[in-house]
Amino acid sequence: MLKKHLDSYVKRQDDNLLIGNSLIERRWKLENGNMISDLVVNKKTGKVWENKPLTMFGKASDIVFDDIDLQIEEDGFISVKVLFKMKNFVRAYLQVEIRPNSSFIKTQLYRRSFKVEEESSLEESQEVSGIEKVNDSLPDLPFDAIDTIPYSDKHVEATCYRFQDMTDRHNNLIQKTQEYLYYKPGARLVTYEGNIMVLDAYLEKEKLMLIKDGPTQYGGLNRRENDFHIVPGEYISLVGSGFIHDNQEFNGWIPSYGATIGVSDGDITEAYKKYYHALMQKTDLFMMSNTWGDRNQDKCINESFVKKEIDVASDLGLDLVQIDDGWQEGITANSAIQSGGVWEGYYSHRSDFWKVNHDKFPHGLASLVDYASSKKIELALWFSPDSSNDFANWQKDLKTVLDLYKKYGIKYFKLDGIKIRSKLGEYNFISFLEMVKLKSQNDIVFNMDITAEKRFGYLYEKEHATLFVENRYTDWGSYYPHYTLRNIWVLSELIPSQRLQMELLNNKRNISHYEDPLSPDKYDMDYLFAVTMVTNPLFWMELSSLESQDIELLKDTIDKYKRVRHKFQGANIKPIGDMPNGISYTGFDIQVDDDSGYLLVFREMHDQESFNYHLENLASKDILLRSLIGEEVFMNQVKSIDTCGRLEISLKTTRSYSLIEYKTLDR
Repeated sequence: MLKKHLDSYVKRQDDNLLIGNSLIERRWKLENGNMISDLVVNKKTGKVWENKPLTMFGKASDIVFDDIDLQIEEDGFISVKVLFKMKNFVRAYLQVEIRPNSSFIKTQLYRRSFKVEEESSLEESQEVSGIEKVNDSLPDLPFDAIDTIPYSDKHVEATCYRFQDMTDRHNNLIQKTQEYLYYKPGARLVTYEGNIMVLDAYLEKEKLMLIKDGPTQYGGLNRRENDFHIVPGEYISLVGSGFIHDNQEFNGWIPSYGATIGVSDGDITEAYKKYYHALMQKTDLFMMSNTWGDRNQDKCINESFVKKEIDVASDLGLDLVQIDDGWQEGITANSAIQSGGVWEGYYSHRSDFWKVNHDKFPHGLASLVDYASSKKIELALWFSPDSSNDFANWQKDLKTVLDLYKKYGIKYFKLDGIKIRSKLGEYNFISFLEMVKLKSQNDIVFNMDITAEKRFGYLYEKEHATLFVENRYTDWGSYYPHYTLRNIWVLSELIPSQRLQMELLNNKRNISHYEDPLSPDKYDMDYLFAVTMVTNPLFWMELSSLESQDIELLKDTIDKYKRVRHKFQGANIKPIGDMPNGISYTGFDIQVDDDSGYLLVFREMHDQESFNYHLENLASKDILLRSLIGEEVFMNQVKSIDTCGRLEISLKTTRSYSLIEYKTLDR
């Protein structure tokens, strides 16, 4: 059997299953009813990651290989279902996805829910969940593993990235651990907690990346062990499917957390961001305002107030005004004007919970949508899916959102209040997301709040939404511009920053809450906006409370930004300089293509006027530089970059920035 699509292919040769494209190939053996992880190949270099074959899940008597089903998906990738039987019924399938011209392959196991009495033949400790020991001739693998890659390299550096969400508590969003693995005959198991692991076989300059397509440790269900198990020189295993024995029964396929593997002989994080970017829902970058950042909560929300917000948003040149909690008839626990609100169980609390509040909006939303449209602004809404009873009301939520979309043309919804408590709840919530996507033909865009509760985080079901990353407030003294800049900077190493929604606040509020050198009022408003330029800027404020001089400053900056923003959409945005801490030189390289891009550079409270940025992609090139926004550093100047990629940039004042366009020239 051989099936191809573009450069991707699936082959069945005797007992071998091969899935690959021009950049990567993975091979499994199908023997004695089992699926055995065999090898991974970097097709570009010929590097093979292999060792003793490792069996995929279950004992042969419980789960056995049945058949292969192949599909070509609408956006051009190959999806392969490897079906498995349990007691003569198809009870599980492994879905394998590969995309054209990508060096990454994703796997995810799905299983049918089954009654407890049907599990009586299973050993008490065994679950239909991942890779497990099958017989004594194979290595003893970790419990509840979801994928394992054999490898034999002795000299390997391991880098583990651990993401943190629940950002109401956390402000260091990636923790990075690096160490050289200790290889010796009979090496012992080492484990790591994290979401992404990179193995660097540095003698060959070859890298293998293993990504856990699941929530962070705060949102993951049924966690028992660390996520990565490595026996140096033998295998790396990804652990934690999220499955558990329970008696929840429903008519659907329950997904495990997934695994994505990738190979590269270059910068594998850049390759992964390109892969990640291809999964994202296709939507233009946007600038949105949301009044919640000024902490008046739902006290001010009404028709006349929102019109004022629309007026200022239009004057500034923003794209969207989002009405947060308070537009609806129902009262939530976040209300500042009425007690007794709820944070789930909305439909049982009152049947008209999600109707438009007539007292606040006597003319409904239709006239407000028209008013916004006349000002070239789109109206967006906050919405909280009902988490009660494992999202049992997801179809009511679907109807609510689609009715608002069809009736008013509202496409952008911030999703908040989400509580994932079980695999059933996860299944229902994913069903809601997928059906909204299907019914709106990808027209509806979700802003997924990851600030609290058990939620999907950065890597799980990532195709469905942009990420609302932070709640920061001057009222609490928790908003610092360098905090936001640092979080964008660290996340952009691994995640396309175009997926993030990051905030700027009105820095003239609550000045007395700070009184330190890094307080927000020490920065100009255009600097605060520049911090968010490589994301989807969120004006987390009541725009109508901005001072007139700040409005004028922002208008000019936003006008210039909008002229180039479309170039940012598909760019590779990577951090440069030092990590932001309030006193660094830092920034981003916005690589549009091989010959052009932009540098967004910041001088925080650094004591030097000049700094050497290292730009590897521009090494040994002549480039034409032109400052577009912020401090004027270059005006059509040509610079020759040395072999180390060093470019000296001078910013005359502290707390300053510059957006610089660059184009390479022929030497």
